[in-house]
Amino acid sequence: MTKINGRMKKNVIQSLACGESQREISKKIGVTQAAISKFANKEGIKPLVEKEIEKLYEILPDIVEQLKRDIATADRISKAIAGDLPEEETRELTDRFGCISGALRFKESIYKQKSDVLKALGVYPSQAPSIAIQNIYQQETNEIFLEPVVQKVLNLKVDELVNYDKPENNETENKEVE
Repeated sequence: MTKINGRMKKNVIQSLACGESQREISKKIGVTQAAISKFANKEGIKPLVEKEIEKLYEILPDIVEQLKRDIATADRISKAIAGDLPEEETRELTDRFGCISGALRFKESIYKQKSDVLKALGVYPSQAPSIAIQNIYQQETNEIFLEPVVQKVLNLKVDELVNYDKPENNETENKEVE
């Protein structure tokens, strides 16, 4: 199939808003990448994608709060598996998820969600530095879409990482150790 129709349009617009590549979208819905590109460049599609992105920004605080709760639960699952939780809490988790394998599936899904959020924010650890981090370090743009506090913390961390191996930092560290 090479034409995007009906319900596919909504799926493609949502996928583009989420930052999925045209190749990923084409595999997911079963059309060619060229069809996705043609659709994405049609007049009137970019405003629809931007509107969908705005919807995502509106619900972002709720998503983050839910993800934080899910991560806390996933951490409790890890502790239960390691035997670091009281038996009563471990039993509660097992009952909640039906069995330990259900809890593990939940934990795996949370790991993926956490990774997806970090990727979307441009701070997921990878060999290729994110554009946001590059912009912060190089100060090429004043239009970085991060909270000022987050930007300041990232600036400090990037400077710390970049200057870590400089001799004057190592000498200072050695003096502090003595």
